[in-house]
Amino acid sequence: MHGGIKRLKSNKILIVTGIAILALPVISSNVKADTNSSVILQSLEKEHPVMKDSKDLKSNIKSLNIKIENHDKTLKEKETLEKSIQENNEVKEKQEKEIKTLTSKETEVSNSISSLQTEISKKKAEKAKAAEEERKRKEAEERSKNGIPEFGPDGLLVEKYSPAAEEVIRLLLAIPNHKNGKNFHEANGIDAKIDALTTAEAVAVLSRIEDSGFGQTGDGYAGQKTPESHQNFVKNQLNKRYHGSIKNLLKEWGTYGYDGY
Repeated sequence: MHGGIKRLKSNKILIVTGIAILALPVISSNVKADTNSSVILQSLEKEHPVMKDSKDLKSNIKSLNIKIENHDKTLKEKETLEKSIQENNEVKEKQEKEIKTLTSKETEVSNSISSLQTEISKKKAEKAKAAEEERKRKEAEERSKNGIPEFGPDGLLVEKYSPAAEEVIRLLLAIPNHKNGKNFHEANGIDAKIDALTTAEAVAVLSRIEDSGFGQTGDGYAGQKTPESHQNFVKNQLNKRYHGSIKNLLKEWGTYGYDGY
């Protein structure tokens, strides 16, 4: 029978040699190799006195115990490594979940910032628009207050007839011969009534007491209600003589040594 080692069900190592078959107990991983070797040798020598001087056998048993111990160490290291890998995988999974959560929150914050920026831009645009409208309103109000007329889409001066305009028309036409009426202006409070008119109402007054061409007889536009005649009226009459104000013109109307303005 050839030499060799087999593990029996009884947890003993079967050592096969050319002389005898020996049943050896398996070495526990909890016992040091040197102690195991000593115990095994003592047991074998007691049962088989012939083995006392078998140096090869003793050496083989020691070597076998070392291998078993190393194997046990390897198994423990493997278990430790597997546990470490599992723990690392759990940590990795946890970190991935945290990253996913943070990414989701980052997206939400980014969307919120984008919405806020859009809202801010919208508010700024609305504020700028409101400021521009207010500026135009004040400008128009100031122009109206100062009697600076405006042109409409049709190229004609904007005018608006009203009871207030009719009252000024009645008073101006009541000036005797429509001239030398400075005292008449003062006595009837005409200038204050003119100041109370809107610019469009003032334009309507002049259109009624003169004509639709604002009485431009000298320039050949009398009675002509056209964009050209109105442009000429503003350029040659209002701007040159009355600082661009039709209210200033009405306050002087009927006060000259000739009729009208």
